[in-house]
Amino acid sequence: MATCSDCLCYYCLYYWSERCPYGGCYDDYRAQEDPYTDHYLERHLWSDSHKPGEQAHWCRGGNLYPTEECPYFEQYEGQKIEQCYRAMISTFQDGYRSCPMMVNGTCEKCLRELNEAIQEG
Repeated sequence: MATCSDCLCYYCLYYWSERCPYGGCYDDYRAQEDPYTDHYLERHLWSDSHKPGEQAHWCRGGNLYPTEECPYFEQYEGQKIEQCYRAMISTFQDGYRSCPMMVNGTCEKCLRELNEAIQEG
């Protein structure tokens, strides 16, 4: 991990499939629940160190302060994009499927609307 531009979250399956229990960034969660400044002195070795809230983050400051994997981290291996009836669907390595037309985890509404459109001509 060389810099925060390479945040570990960007390599996680749950970040890419938008299922992260921490909302997308584990370090943002840790900065609120267990701030770095509660344990260590301020750091001044990177360009954003003066911005509000930056000191509370654990992974800020590049390889001098590396981030840690959260308990849910799973290496992201890519996704398969497929065309369905009305939208593109992403299928992830664990079988989870993401579709913008999906409602409550099912395709029922999408297929019902498609069927109605076909019947109307």
